[in-house]
Amino acid sequence: MDRLRNEGYRAVFLAKGTPYPRVLTFDGEVVEGQDLSGVMYGHTLLYEVSHGNITEDYFKGKKLVVIGGGNVAFDVARTARRLGGDVRIVCLEAEDKTTKDGIPADEEEIRGAWEEGIPITYSRGVQKIVGEHGRFKKIDCPKCTSVFDEQGFNPKFDCADCTDMEGDMLVITVGQVPDKAFLQREGLLDERGRMVVDPFTLQSLRKGYVFVGGDVRRIGFMVEAMKEGLVAAESIERFLRGLDMREGRKRDYEGFGIPLRGSYKPEAEVAWIPPEKRMHFQLFEKGLTLKEAREEAKRCITCGPCVSCKACISIGFEKSLYSVEVDQEKCSGCGMCVYVCNYESARLTEVEGKTVSTTDMFRCKSCGMCVVACPSHARRLVDDDTEERVFEACASL
Repeated sequence: MDRLRNEGYRAVFLAKGTPYPRVLTFDGEVVEGQDLSGVMYGHTLLYEVSHGNITEDYFKGKKLVVIGGGNVAFDVARTARRLGGDVRIVCLEAEDKTTKDGIPADEEEIRGAWEEGIPITYSRGVQKIVGEHGRFKKIDCPKCTSVFDEQGFNPKFDCADCTDMEGDMLVITVGQVPDKAFLQREGLLDERGRMVVDPFTLQSLRKGYVFVGGDVRRIGFMVEAMKEGLVAAESIERFLRGLDMREGRKRDYEGFGIPLRGSYKPEAEVAWIPPEKRMHFQLFEKGLTLKEAREEAKRCITCGPCVSCKACISIGFEKSLYSVEVDQEKCSGCGMCVYVCNYESARLTEVEGKTVSTTDMFRCKSCGMCVVACPSHARRLVDDDTEERVFEACASL
C-alpha cells in the first residue's frame, strides 16, 4: 500500500475478506500433521469443485473424515459424498441445538447429511493427527466437555476419554481467517495482532489513509459488508476533502423489533427427491405446487422496512411502493388500523382537536391490512393494482 501512496493514491479501501482456511488447534496450539499427504482444507475442496477441477468419483473407495460443525463443513461432507467418498463428520459441538454448545449447522444440512448416509460424531476434538509414511492415517479425538464459557469460545476436553478415527483423507473445515501476514506486513495490526479500526468511520488507527470494511474487519452478512462499503465511501470523501469525519453522521439507523404477532403460519415444506437419486450437484428440491406457492406468497416475510429494500421494484414486480392515504374526514379515530398493523406503522394523532390515524411510511410494508380493517373506508393504497394483476395471472394459468 505504500507503493500505492507513492503512485499518488491518497486513500485505500481494504476489503480482502477472509480468503484463508483456519488451521486446526487444540488447547490454543496448532495441531501438528496438517501438512501430511491426505490432509486438506474444506474451503480448498469447495473451490476446486466449483471450478471443475475435481473429477467425478474422485473419492471413490476412500474414507474421509470432515472436521467441523458449521454449514460449510456439511457442504464439504455432502460434496465429498457425491464424489464417491465414505464420509464421517466430527465436531466439537453437542447434538442438542438448544444448548449453548449445540451444533451451529442448519437443521436441513444435518437432515440432508443423515439421509445421505453421513454419520456425525458429536462432542469430539482433535488432539493429534497421526500419519504413516508421510500420509494421513488417523486422528485422536478426546471428549469435548464444553465449547463455550463466560469468555466465549474456549473448548474444554476430557483427554481420558479419547477415541481414534481412521481414514484415507482428513478434511479440516473449522472456519476462515484473513491474510494476517499481509496485514502485519502493511502495519495494520497492533501489538496483540488485532486489526484496529474506528468502528464509526472505518478508518485504520494505524494508517490514517487506509479504510477497512467487510469480513476482513468483522465476519458478518453480505449486506453488512455492502453497508460498510457505503460508510467507507463517505469517510474517504470526507478524508480527501479535509472535512470532519463525524459531523452530521448517524451511527446507526433506527432499529425495528419483530412484528407484534403471537404466531406465524409455518412455511410450506419443500420436498426433496430421495437420497439415492440426488447424489449429484443439480437442484434436488421438488418445488412448490401452485396451491402451495399461493399460500407461501400470503405469508408475511417481515424482512424490514420496505423503503430500505425495494426488491419488488428492482425485479419489476411493482412500479413503486404504494403509500397509504388516510381520508381524515372519514376517519373516526377508532384505532382499528393500529390494532391490526404488525409494524407499528399505523398510529393515532390529534389534528385540530380530532383523533385521526396516520401512517409512518418508513415502517409501512404496504401490506394493506389497515385498509381492509378500516370500518370507515378511510384508508386506501394509492395506485395499487395488485388485485387486477393477480386475477390476470390466475386467468392465464
